[in-house]
Order: sequence, then structure tokens, then C-alpha cells
Amino acid sequence: MPQRPDDRSETRAAFPVPATGPQTFHAEQLVADRFRIVRFVAGGGMGQVYEAEDLELHQNLALKTIRPEIAQDERAIARFKREAFWRGR
Repeated sequence: MPQRPDDRSETRAAFPVPATGPQTFHAEQLVADRFRIVRFVAGGGMGQVYEAEDLELHQNLALKTIRPEIAQDERAIARFKREAFWRGR
């Protein structure tokens, strides 16, 4: 069974897909002055997923990016937000 980031165990993607194109972030990179990238997890049709350490909450989580061309689609953004909401519960 896939691990959830709030389980405080190793973060894993349920169905990792090889990256399509260059990775957006690299290990140890600081994002938004809050998230330190631990590793690349997976890439897929919507974007990429990274394991990151939240420096404020002191826990690891999944940080997901979305491709720019998909970010222009309001329905795709709504789906992205719903998915983030339900995964965070």
C-alpha cells in the first residue's frame, strides 16, 4: 500500500512513471523558502512529484508541480486542487 507523507515514513508514489523531460527541481533545492527537495519521485502527464521536507512543519510531504500548458486549463486546476485537498486529509 502506498505510504502517505504524514505517516512519517518513506514517501512513495503509488504508480511511479519515468520523468518526461527535465526535472524542475533538484535534491537539496529550497523552494518558496520553505520546502527542501529530498528527491524526485515520479513524472507524468500533469507534472512531476517530489519528496520534500517542510521546514516549518518538520515533516516530509509530496510536492507536486503542474505543467504550464495544463495550468492554463481551469478544469485541470480545479482537479489539481481537489486532489491536493483530499490527499492532505
